[in-house]
Amino acid sequence: MTTVTTASLDKFRQVYADAVIRDMTDEQCKVAVKERQLHWHGERITLAEAAEIYATICQGYNEFKPNMLKRLLVVCPDVGIEVTPAREGSVAVYLHIPTGRQQKSVEAWVKKMLNADEVDVVDHFTCLQDGEEELDGEALRIWWD
Repeated sequence: MTTVTTASLDKFRQVYADAVIRDMTDEQCKVAVKERQLHWHGERITLAEAAEIYATICQGYNEFKPNMLKRLLVVCPDVGIEVTPAREGSVAVYLHIPTGRQQKSVEAWVKKMLNADEVDVVDHFTCLQDGEEELDGEALRIWWD
């Protein structure tokens, strides 16, 4: 277990309220739909922390599966990847990969193994919301629908 702060985990669970409660009742679903946030970009965290919080998504969400970031962590434990957790309608992740040879290999692995609908190197956030700061540098945006 990593050191994900309670505040970070609570915010993620609020943003993904419709995806983090297993076997939701109809009443829970109504509350979750009101509480969730469809457009959000969190603070940059480690890949290990991101793997932990994204694993709280129950049974996956569209084509995203809860263990996907854990799989990336196993493949790239020492690369120094950081993550901006996000939601852009559906599940989104921005990977901040240190420059070097590993950038292309991480991108190739993600495209091959994570079954994402969109994988692109970007220099700005999609769906930037009021009060959010713009992306600093480039990132590999991964989005599942």
